[in-house]
Amino acid sequence: MRNNRHGLVQHLQSWAKLHHVDADAILVVGVSGGLDSMVLAETCLRAGFNLHVAHINYGLRGGESDGDATAVKSWCEAAGIPFFAHQAKIEKAPDGIQAEARKIRYAFFESLRIQLAETTGLNAYVVTAHHANDQAETVMLQLMRSSNPLSLSGMRPHDAKRHLLRPFLTITKSQLAAYARDWDVSFREDSSNAKHDYLRNRIRHEALPQMESMREGTNEHLARWAERFQPIATYLQ
Repeated sequence: MRNNRHGLVQHLQSWAKLHHVDADAILVVGVSGGLDSMVLAETCLRAGFNLHVAHINYGLRGGESDGDATAVKSWCEAAGIPFFAHQAKIEKAPDGIQAEARKIRYAFFESLRIQLAETTGLNAYVVTAHHANDQAETVMLQLMRSSNPLSLSGMRPHDAKRHLLRPFLTITKSQLAAYARDWDVSFREDSSNAKHDYLRNRIRHEALPQMESMREGTNEHLARWAERFQPIATYLQ
């Protein structure tokens, strides 16, 4: 991807054409208020897509969570973008809080996607800001958890069955941060991401930085590995 002011916008437009996303399709963009999702929302806006922002407040961080919701709502109001919020409460989490939050999140996104598709008659997709570093973490997690080699294909850029798009899987966190600075995108810091309580966070803060220090470009390499392995995994499945 070209490192210029409009490179990420051009990437998204080209990516959408490659994956046959209609120009007038509704994009339900999941926005937490963090750097990744705020840059995604800004990119969709600059690219001229028909975006609708979806935000979930789990209330797990008290006032910090409320601040996230307020920040996202304010951005949408300033940009003239439809904003949909869901106040969630996690009461039982047999598989862990993160897993339960993920279920709630995608259930809300999907219900909103279906509602908008039915009321407008347009194709609608859920769009998330997962990037190359997230993909690298996913590959590492599967290496540690699964003995199935097909799991190393990681997250798919376009999950057709779920109408789910992940256009940033080949874009690194540092690249997104550069665009946030260049575009002056405001974002929130989630204090829970800095904790080492979860395995994914430990991979993010400990394992991958150590690997990156031994060989620069490890995150991108792992993300590209997943991308190139996906056609093989699809064929074997």
